[in-house]
This record gives sequence, C-alpha cells and structure tokens, in this order.
Amino acid sequence: MIVVTGATGILNGATVEHLLKRVPAETIGVSARDTMRAQHFADRGVRVRTGSYDDPITLRRSFDGAEQVLLVSSSDHTADVLAQHRNAIEAAVAAGAQRILYTSLHGADFEGTYPALGMHAATEAMLAESGVAWTSLRNGFLATSTCSSGRGRIPV
Repeated sequence: MIVVTGATGILNGATVEHLLKRVPAETIGVSARDTMRAQHFADRGVRVRTGSYDDPITLRRSFDGAEQVLLVSSSDHTADVLAQHRNAIEAAVAAGAQRILYTSLHGADFEGTYPALGMHAATEAMLAESGVAWTSLRNGFLATSTCSSGRGRIPV
C-alpha cells in the first residue's frame, strides 16, 4: 500500500487520480486532516484516514500498513514546518514504511537565497537519518516568493 498525504490538494490529489488508473484502489491510502474532503476517494475504494502533521498519533494510525508514504511538504506558513515534517517522517518509520517519498524543491540547499530551499534540505537530511529508503521529488513549480534580493516575485 502507498499512503498519500495532501491528497485533498492539487498536486497529491492528481497523484491519487493517477494511481487509481494504474493500481487497485485498495492498495492506496489517503491521510487527510479533513476526511470529508477526501470522501470522493473513499467512495472509489481508497482507504481514507485522519492524519495531521501536527498530531503524530493520527499520522501513525493513518500510515499503518503502508509500504510507501508520499509526504507532500507542509504549506502551513504559520507552523513549525520542520517539526511537522519530522512528525510525518517518524510516523512513517513507526508505521513500518519501507520508502518515504517527499515533495521537495529543485535546488534544495542550505546555502540558497530562497528560505524554502533550506527547509527542504533540512527535511531531506531528516529523511537520510531516518534509516528508511527515501526519494526526494524535487519539483520546480510548487511556489512563488518575493526574492530577498529585492527583484520582486519570481517563480521557483
């Protein structure tokens, strides 16, 4: 089973739709803060469970039985994102996942000028230390931000 977080959002919602075309629904799980928003997946046979990056207990339950967990990076700008990612990684490991896939960002690096690059690099370091096989999906289209150099909004 692969459990997908963030499936009520655009990126991982599309990921679940893609998986449903290729594997049986009963081999897909969704971890969602609001399971009602994922009801359309449950209606198609996907296992839907409550899980929040802020609540390690619900995460562990939602990841139970997963061979792989796809973690979408947190988009909560008011939260301690690294703590959220740590909760998710530790829950996946505790649930027995054999691989963690993580939506990172192209150019993830501690020395980057865009703050999110360091956050993704730190999360990738946590994954490397987890003892579980992992894959970083380094997208280049997940955000726009105001550049610290003052050149205005740039795509990253």
